[in-house]
Amino acid sequence: MSEVENLLRQAQEKIKAKDWPQVAAILEKAFTASEDKGQKSAIAGQLGGFYYKSKDYIAAVKWFERLTDLQPGEASFWYDLGRAKQFAGDEEGARKAYLKALHQNNTHAGHFLAAGAALHRAGREEEALQVWTLGDDRDPTLRQVQFNLQADQTIREESHLADQTFRKVFSELHRKTIAAQPESDKLQRVMNAIWSQTHDGPVEFPVPQLKPQFFYMPDLPPIAVFDCADAPWVAELEAATDDIRAEYINAIEQGMKGAPYVEATSLLRGDWDKLRGKDIWNSIHLYKDGQLQKGIQEAFPKTLKALAQAPVTRMGGNPIEAFISVLKPGAHIPPHHGLANIRMTVHLPLIVPGDCAIRVGDEILHWQEGKILAFDDSFNHEAWNKSDKTRVVLIFEAWAPDLSEAERTAISASFEARNQWLKNRKIPQD
Repeated sequence: MSEVENLLRQAQEKIKAKDWPQVAAILEKAFTASEDKGQKSAIAGQLGGFYYKSKDYIAAVKWFERLTDLQPGEASFWYDLGRAKQFAGDEEGARKAYLKALHQNNTHAGHFLAAGAALHRAGREEEALQVWTLGDDRDPTLRQVQFNLQADQTIREESHLADQTFRKVFSELHRKTIAAQPESDKLQRVMNAIWSQTHDGPVEFPVPQLKPQFFYMPDLPPIAVFDCADAPWVAELEAATDDIRAEYINAIEQGMKGAPYVEATSLLRGDWDKLRGKDIWNSIHLYKDGQLQKGIQEAFPKTLKALAQAPVTRMGGNPIEAFISVLKPGAHIPPHHGLANIRMTVHLPLIVPGDCAIRVGDEILHWQEGKILAFDDSFNHEAWNKSDKTRVVLIFEAWAPDLSEAERTAISASFEARNQWLKNRKIPQD
């Protein structure tokens, strides 16, 4: 047995006897004696953890520093060093260690929480929120762990701080954006609007079935299903049904395939497992995130021309999203709520077999080929196809008819301000 193996065996015996001072002394000898990098790393980590649990944070820092010297590419080691330095009173060192952890292609929500909190303690609130929001993109539990009574108290406090900062900064961003609009005194309804998940006050919905997930205008009348039959764009779009259907059929015959609407990487669980990454509900996106998709201009010219005449919500002049939704036999889209009550979701049915329908709020609606159906998808809704044939519908979003042009412009400005803020985020170097 080598000297190091003998020392490690002795350390195990002292651990069983709970002779902690001897454990540390023996492990330190083993670290010095070992010439194997992996073994030295394991011993350094063990010693760092031992001293950290003993609240000897100065000693913990010493061993975690040795560990990160040996294994500089391991995010969790930098995080451990950051925690030790934080509790040892070295705030600058802690912040730098946490940020080192994040620059290791990290996805751990706890690491983002710690780094953001360290930046916040340094008075760098804007950068703290950038880090927290990037972490929230990777793991939405970042702001929820504050409610987990089993979680570490420090982590819960950091989660609470992150959540409060989310709400403060994004609520202020919305209000400042609306206040800067022309004739802002006429935009009170938009000023009263809230970003549901980051509002800095209570969020209440007057109708049980209504629950916009992201953006909510309390002063809009809660209408689940819209009667827009008399709108001039409706007749024009319905008249293009045959052309749109023909372009869809031709595209499919030419080999174009839809992608699963619920991506395989989606965090949706439960009933959504039957759809996640599956072709049973797929879509051909014409526009996505304001961008015309590849091959669409050539395959769907008449469809795009028809959409250009509709009051589609736009980004940079293009529809934010427009797609052909394909629901295969036996598919069921589970009950859910959409993102905002400022828009109506518009369906132009292209191919409708029997025994398929959509429920919006308390109403069950049946698609009719060539007849527009418009509803507020922030009401709880679900859809199903119980037939043995495929259902095909063109879907896009249009502004809620109760909104004025000035209100639409102001809402778009709020969305753009938020998107621009998110686009400019980065993780600081130190």
